[in-house]
Amino acid sequence: MRTSNYPNLKAVLYLSGGFFLQFVAVTSAISVVSTTLRECGFKNLGFYSLAVNYLVFGLCSLVAPPIIRKLKPILSMTLGSVCYDIWLITLSLPAILLKSEKLKLYFSYNQVVAIVLIASIIMGFGCALIWVGQGKYLSDCSKYKIERKGVYSSIFWFTFYISSILSSILAALILGSYPQEYLYFICFIISVLSKVILISLPKIQTEEQDQQLFQNNQPEQVDLDILKLITDKQMIVTYGVFLTSALSNGFRMSGLFSFLTLTQTNETIQNQFKYASYAQALFGIGQAAGSALFGYLSVKLKSNFKLTQGAIIVHIISYSSMIWCNELYKFGFLSFCACFFLGIQDSYLQNQTQVIMGAEFKQTTEAFAIFRLFNSVGVTFILLIISNLTNSERFRQFIIGSLLFSIFSQIIMIKLFKFRQQQGDIAQDNKNQAIESLIQKC
Repeated sequence: MRTSNYPNLKAVLYLSGGFFLQFVAVTSAISVVSTTLRECGFKNLGFYSLAVNYLVFGLCSLVAPPIIRKLKPILSMTLGSVCYDIWLITLSLPAILLKSEKLKLYFSYNQVVAIVLIASIIMGFGCALIWVGQGKYLSDCSKYKIERKGVYSSIFWFTFYISSILSSILAALILGSYPQEYLYFICFIISVLSKVILISLPKIQTEEQDQQLFQNNQPEQVDLDILKLITDKQMIVTYGVFLTSALSNGFRMSGLFSFLTLTQTNETIQNQFKYASYAQALFGIGQAAGSALFGYLSVKLKSNFKLTQGAIIVHIISYSSMIWCNELYKFGFLSFCACFFLGIQDSYLQNQTQVIMGAEFKQTTEAFAIFRLFNSVGVTFILLIISNLTNSERFRQFIIGSLLFSIFSQIIMIKLFKFRQQQGDIAQDNKNQAIESLIQKC
């Protein structure tokens, strides 16, 4: 593999490593928080915490681009990571309060709820910084080799999803033997370690290059602001896929773990947590497999249009397995298979949106901000819906509805979105960017 053919590959690997550690910690907590806080007597606080987090995440995505331009992606992602730490350490408070009579003298039930929700707001702001910054940084890594976006995206998400596997195993091992506050404390320590890699990311001098291109009247369209891009016809067509991704994210975070525990009526609470976490590890394996599949297809097909067609097949397989699992409504081998296929779908969607935002739009920072806005607000409302899924019939309605909407959104993309590869200008884009790069060096 020649370095010249894969520019900034080192930066992609560093970024992947930093997010690997960060989300081993965060995903371990997110996947179980709705259930564990309920067991502590705080009812739906876990759902509300995640819903508030994603709502703030979406709203802050609107103001994230100017902050990221000012601070640069590396510092922005590091500060966002610190916001995750605050949320993680706060989650241990309800469990500790349940066991400590002394703490109950200082913290009432409502005060604990307020503290967790405030930490969720802070985390939501951090999510906007770290994810919009990630989208900008990863997109910049292939700025002058646009056909590498699919490969770089698959590398990042493959590593990210390996962290999902380990996070499920970590949660299973700890919750199966120790109190839940141990899990949150260990997650906090791992999250702190991720800062070492994030702050050490290699710098990519794209902001300065973009500014020079603007001064030379190059076709970067940097004058179009985020509000205008929101109403752009091309962007509007993608909103269905954004919400499809939100359906997958919301179910992964809260619905899947709740579903897996509900199907184990004869097991103790600790065993329910343990077995559900192990099943979610198959979800992570599916995510890693889906990311590798997407990377392979992106190299072979060289077309986001064809990759979007493939997404329909992925939706049908994954949701069909979940429907079958729901009809049995009993934990077993099929539960692991359904988790695996859902993982493939989740990964495919993440890679699809990453590549579309990075390759199909000139303004990558604003494009990723809009994606995060719609995705996060969508997750907020989906989490509220999932909090009411308490039996087989409700899960059936949710899963079938998700399948139909996912297929519909992909068909809209296929029919109405003007993919650059379809227009035959991918080669011309690379030629223009190569000329621009030479101009910068001269």
